[in-house]
Amino acid sequence: MGRFYEIQRIKINESELINLPKGRESLKVIKVSGIEKYFPAYGSIVNSVKSQLDKERKKNIKPQDQYASAEVLLKAQRETLSLSKSGNDKNILRNNLMKLLDEESRRILNAFGGAEIHHIVELYDESAKESRNIFKKLKVGLNDPINGIFLPENNNEDNIFHGSIHSGKHSGEYSAFVYETIKNVSSVEELIVELDKIKEQLWTSSLPLNKK
Repeated sequence: MGRFYEIQRIKINESELINLPKGRESLKVIKVSGIEKYFPAYGSIVNSVKSQLDKERKKNIKPQDQYASAEVLLKAQRETLSLSKSGNDKNILRNNLMKLLDEESRRILNAFGGAEIHHIVELYDESAKESRNIFKKLKVGLNDPINGIFLPENNNEDNIFHGSIHSGKHSGEYSAFVYETIKNVSSVEELIVELDKIKEQLWTSSLPLNKK
């Protein structure tokens, strides 16, 4: 545990922060021995510089820290990925998507709070019924990783993740947009490609998710 605190310590000379981590280094995490939990390596810093570090972290979050690319998903389909089926839908999708993210991205999601799993095609909303029928026709489960993305749960300054805020009830306009995007697909491969377009828009916040 001594090394844990030593790694977090940042030298401060009066009001100046020395050696503020840059790039992906700002997202470095460490594991506490004995538990499957990661923490930000640069966690114990004064509030006056924390916002600066959080901005650096957010700047270096990549799309594939929050969702699996179409290329990765297509490869997983060919390799017949073993999917989780036990637990609630939220945890099942989270676990399935985590399997396809790289180790660094999984650790970042584990260490930094503020990201929630989102089902692109909603599970129960009536406005998503036609989209669910497409999944059913193609024999794709709604908890398959192709249907998932991690989105910020709030717009707090210290939330380092990108995208439309995942909070509250989704709008009918959102559900209609999803259906219009995927309505003409005739294969799982086509579905993956079209859903990837939706994820990109969610990640860039160009697609509103919730009711205003």
